[in-house]
Amino acid sequence: MKQKFIITSLVLAVVFILSVSFSVTAKDETKKQGEKSASKMFAYKPPMRGAPGSRMGGGTRGEGEESFFLSVLVPSHTGFTTKYSPTLYWYLSKPVSKRIEFTLNDEELGETLIRTEISADRGGIQRLDLSDYKLGLSPKKEYSWFVTVIIDSEQPSKNIFSGGGIQYVEPSKALGEKLAGKTGTDIPLIYAQEGIWYDALAELSQLIEGNPKDKTLYAQRNSLINEIGLHEVAEFE
Repeated sequence: MKQKFIITSLVLAVVFILSVSFSVTAKDETKKQGEKSASKMFAYKPPMRGAPGSRMGGGTRGEGEESFFLSVLVPSHTGFTTKYSPTLYWYLSKPVSKRIEFTLNDEELGETLIRTEISADRGGIQRLDLSDYKLGLSPKKEYSWFVTVIIDSEQPSKNIFSGGGIQYVEPSKALGEKLAGKTGTDIPLIYAQEGIWYDALAELSQLIEGNPKDKTLYAQRNSLINEIGLHEVAEFE
C-alpha cells in the first residue's frame, strides 16, 4: 500500500513538472511569436524618388578598448521627413573620450548651417532635435548631416564620421487622411509604409522613451533599423 502511494506521488510530481515546463515553454514561444509578428509589421518601404547612395562613413574604428561603432540612423538613400525641424537619430556603441561634432549642410547652397559639439554619455541610440538649434528645413531641398568623432583636430583625415541625407517633403492629403485619428504604433507604421523614414523612426523612438520596458516597441524599431542594413545597431538593443 505504501509502495503504491509512493509510485502514485511520483507520477503526479512528474505530471506537474511536465505541465509547468510546457506552460513556460508555451509562454516563451507565444512571446517570441508576438515579437516576431510585431517586427514584421514595421517593414520600411523606400520612396521611389529618394536620392541613392547618401549614407556615408560609419563602422567600427580603433582596437581593443579604444574601438567603437558609429553610425547615423539613415537609409542608403536620402530619407524623407514631413517635419520642419525633425529629430535625427544616430548610434555610438559606447561613450568616447574624444570630442564629437554635429554638422548640417545645405547641399543646394553648398553651405554649412551648423557645426556644434554634442555629447554621448552612454552607448546606444542618441537623438538630435533640430528645434534645439533653431534650425528648420526648406521643402524639396537636399540636406546632409554628419556626426564626427574628432580623433585629431590637426589631421581631419583621421577623424571618424558618419553621415546621411535628409529632405523635407510637405505631407500629402492622402497621408493626412491615413494619419487622422491614429494613435500609438499605428502612426510610425503608416510613416514607414509611406517611405517617410525620419518620422517613422522618431515616432517609434518617442513611444519607446515613454514606455522603456515595452519589448515589442524595441522589436519594431529593430525591424526598421534592420531594413536599412544597420544590423549591429539592432543587435545592441
